[in-house]
Amino acid sequence: MAEEALDPAVVSYLALNAKFARAVHAVEKVTKSKTAKINATFSYTYADLSDVLEAIKDALNTEGLAMSQYVNVLGETRQQLMTVIIDMETGDQVEFGGPAFPITGDAQATGSALTYHRRYSLTTLFSMQVGDDDGAQATRAARDPQNRTPAESEIRKGLAGLDKGLQGEFAADFKEQFGSTLTKLPESRHGEALKFWKQWVSGDSEEPEASEDPSESPTQRPKGKKAEEPQIVDTNAEEAVQEELTG
Repeated sequence: MAEEALDPAVVSYLALNAKFARAVHAVEKVTKSKTAKINATFSYTYADLSDVLEAIKDALNTEGLAMSQYVNVLGETRQQLMTVIIDMETGDQVEFGGPAFPITGDAQATGSALTYHRRYSLTTLFSMQVGDDDGAQATRAARDPQNRTPAESEIRKGLAGLDKGLQGEFAADFKEQFGSTLTKLPESRHGEALKFWKQWVSGDSEEPEASEDPSESPTQRPKGKKAEEPQIVDTNAEEAVQEELTG
């Protein structure tokens, strides 16, 4: 009895997957061409988006594949980066969706977030070795105050002045916004994190509630909450912020 022939569409799809598998296997370790300087004694090299794209280009071309990325909007508050692998001979394609992330309404923040997601979606999809990336550097910087970025230092100093309840609330909001703790957030996104912190403290730029104490600073009332009793903060308190808030 003759074997039943496979649907041509299935054959074409399987061929596309085989080509993609060979391309993934052919991708070599990413060249880290960029250098970030944290202070006078600490710097590190990292691979940016252009390095990642350069690393996969030849492997895709060899297999007759093209790659495209676009943003899929999920409702009013979330968006998702999609990566499409296309067979240039048949036109068949396969899509891979990355994790969803917030729509901020800020063009600069959105551009930074897209670059970040493009880079990490590609390094994950192609199983690329990037060595000590900026995420790992951010973790080390959080443990060593001398290696922190100015943005991270400002956030941690502000956190040290809050009570434990507000610290926990900020940590939850931060993780919902960035999908990461401050410790693990790459340094390339620390500017976004500082902006988020300032908005959070000011109650998303809303006018602070009236206070009976004219000397009270708006930063003592994060998110428009009722003012707490004035606190005396140890100058070293920022080092005592609980690990669960940042790691």
